[in-house]
Amino acid sequence: MSELDSLIKKSLSENISITNLEVDDSYLKFEESINLKKGSLYPFLILKILNYKKIIFASAACLLCLSLLLAGTSGDVRAAALDVINNVKMIFVTEKTGDEIKIVHKPSSEVNLQPYVYKQVYISDVEISKLIGYKIKFPDLIANGFELQERLLFLGLNKEISYDDKNLFTNKMEAAIENQKEFEELSSYNPYRGTSGLYKYTRPDHKFGVYFQISLWPKQSNLEAYSKYQVKIGDIKGYWLNVKYPVYPWMSPGQDNMTNKPAIKEDFYRLVWLQDDLTFAVQILNETNVKNINKDAAIEIAKEFIQAQPD
Repeated sequence: MSELDSLIKKSLSENISITNLEVDDSYLKFEESINLKKGSLYPFLILKILNYKKIIFASAACLLCLSLLLAGTSGDVRAAALDVINNVKMIFVTEKTGDEIKIVHKPSSEVNLQPYVYKQVYISDVEISKLIGYKIKFPDLIANGFELQERLLFLGLNKEISYDDKNLFTNKMEAAIENQKEFEELSSYNPYRGTSGLYKYTRPDHKFGVYFQISLWPKQSNLEAYSKYQVKIGDIKGYWLNVKYPVYPWMSPGQDNMTNKPAIKEDFYRLVWLQDDLTFAVQILNETNVKNINKDAAIEIAKEFIQAQPD
């Protein structure tokens, strides 16, 4: 056995709590990978450490670089390397405590979520109302200059599913947005439908292009924890919330890559209220829109929307 071979095995044994057998298995995996790369057309080996931002370009020294990473003091780095060794998928998720949000690194098998899917639809408010089970009207014009641009339908699950099962549900959920039979087949997961209207400012002045969304869904949100953010929308109790949210790199358009650490954004504001067993929200996303639609403007939008609703 070469000195390099010994160094790699020694580093793996001393710095990670795995058995000798696991070390041997991991070493064989590395050796097989190197041998395959030798016969390729690439002049160098590209080694990517999952969830580790640096990409190491190396040839003969690549395994030495990996062994140094494994021997490092950072638990996150060692965990990332173990993803490669043990074939465990690690993802980044957020956990919220009060107003604070933190990013944690977990095996995907330990993560549950409540997914939702959405699509743009080209049907009337009457047809949307029949489909979702409650009356809704999106005014063509609102708030002195905002025009209705598109209507959306979305479907969510009230019951959590495993992150690893998410892709199994996606197609079925998308079909269930408008198909009642497909919707009923998801009944054990307590599905619900909601709708949104996207409004955009169309006048050629400083607010041109500013937009917001009005959404509603039959899911009662627990808003008591946000009492310090309470506002009045006429006689209705509302809450003006600054929502922190993660932004992941995309694997493909619309598909988050949760194996990469997300950025936390704070440019999302939501005016929420409860009415007739529904949750309503005026949602303003990104700094440009927030600058033009503040809390008072959002309250006026909500009042006008409420007045436009059918009896």
